[in-house]
Amino acid sequence: MPIPSAVLIGSSLPLSRVLTIGVIVLGSLLLAVVVVTIGYSLWAARRRRRRDPIRSGLRGELLDRLYGRDDPAWDEWVAGFSAAERDELESLLDVYLRELDGGDVASLADLGAALEIDIRSRRALVDGDYWERLHALVWLSLLQEPPDRDLLERHCTDTPRERAAAARALYAAKTDDRATAGIDLLLRGNVAAFSVFGVDTLYRVAEDDPLPFFERAAADFETWEPALQRQALLVVRHLTTVAGGADLSWVIAALSNPDPRVRSAA
Repeated sequence: MPIPSAVLIGSSLPLSRVLTIGVIVLGSLLLAVVVVTIGYSLWAARRRRRRDPIRSGLRGELLDRLYGRDDPAWDEWVAGFSAAERDELESLLDVYLRELDGGDVASLADLGAALEIDIRSRRALVDGDYWERLHALVWLSLLQEPPDRDLLERHCTDTPRERAAAARALYAAKTDDRATAGIDLLLRGNVAAFSVFGVDTLYRVAEDDPLPFFERAAADFETWEPALQRQALLVVRHLTTVAGGADLSWVIAALSNPDPRVRSAA
C-alpha cells in the first residue's frame, strides 16, 4: 500500500517526511529551551557568587549603622555606591522593612530616602507601566511614605490590584484621610472583585474606620457584581470596630439577593 501524502505549504509530501520535519522542529525547540535554561542558570549562579560578598558586607554595615550608632548617616554612606551596591542594598532594605517595625522602620525609611527610592517611586506612578506602578506602590507602603491622593486617583485605579495597592499605601502611611480615601480608591466607580490582598486591604481600611465603608456599600452595593458583594459581606463579618449609626439596610436587603451565595453571606 502506498504511503499516504499530506499537503504542506502548498505541496504534497509523504506523511513520513512531514513527521520527520515535525520531530526535527520539536527537537530543536526543546534543545533551545535547554540551552537557554542552562545558560541562565550559569549566569545567575555567577552573578550570585560575584554579589554575595557585596551583600554580606552591606548587611553588616547596615546593621551596625542601624543599631550601633546614634546617627547612621545614611546619605554619607551611600554617596559613592556603585549601581551593583545600590541594587543589593535596596534588596536588603526590602527584606528588613518587611521584618522590622517601630523606630527601626523609621530609620530605614531614611535610608530609602537617601537612595531616592521614594522619588523614583512617585515618578514611576506617573511615567511607569502597570508593573512599575505596582512596584512603586509596594515601595511607598514599605517606606510608609504617603503618595499624593490625586496622583493615585489619576494613575492607579485601572485595575482592582492597583486600587488595593494604592489604598494600602495610604493605610501604611497612616494618613488622616486613609479610611475615606482608601474606601474611595477601592470601591468608587466600576470596580471588580478583589484578590485576597485586596480583600485584606479593604478589611484593614474598614477596621480602622468602618463608617466610610458602610456608607459606600449602602449607596453602591446593588450595582456590584456578586463576587464583590460577597467580599463586602465577608469584611462585615470579621469587623470588630464599633460602627455606631452605620446604615445596615444593604446587609438586610442582601438576604433577598438573587445569588444564593450572596444570601448565605448576608
